[in-house]
Amino acid sequence: MSLMLANRYFLDRDYLHALPLLEAALADASNVSPIRKKLIVTNIVLGRLSEALDLLEQAVHEDPRSIIDTQAEDEDCPCPDLCRALEKRLPYATDPYPVLLSLGMLELYCSLERARTYLAQAGRVRADEPRIPRILSRLQQEVPRCSSAS
Repeated sequence: MSLMLANRYFLDRDYLHALPLLEAALADASNVSPIRKKLIVTNIVLGRLSEALDLLEQAVHEDPRSIIDTQAEDEDCPCPDLCRALEKRLPYATDPYPVLLSLGMLELYCSLERARTYLAQAGRVRADEPRIPRILSRLQQEVPRCSSAS
């Protein structure tokens, strides 16, 4: 029941209310991939970038296709709209890292190449963040199998 409510909140873009329900559902789920995908987006929107990056690293390590193969329109994914808004903010960001990192994580749902570009830029801004190179390395391993996902 709480997963149904979490999904409703997510679809309504009510991320604050979706977060605790998605977290609870993740702990109880046998198939974590769809829940984790929503939690990544939810954490990004709520500014919880470290939590989102942890979840993304887990997803990419276990099954990168779970993110890469997202059908944004079919899944009512908010990523294209969120990316457009973030791209408008990027030129004005005093600290570009959160915007670049958010774009890199969100673009992975839409475009592997754009995601890799933004994640690489975020990694250059924060060279002390070890998760970004690990994610990029795993995505690089996946590239031959993702020729249609860009």
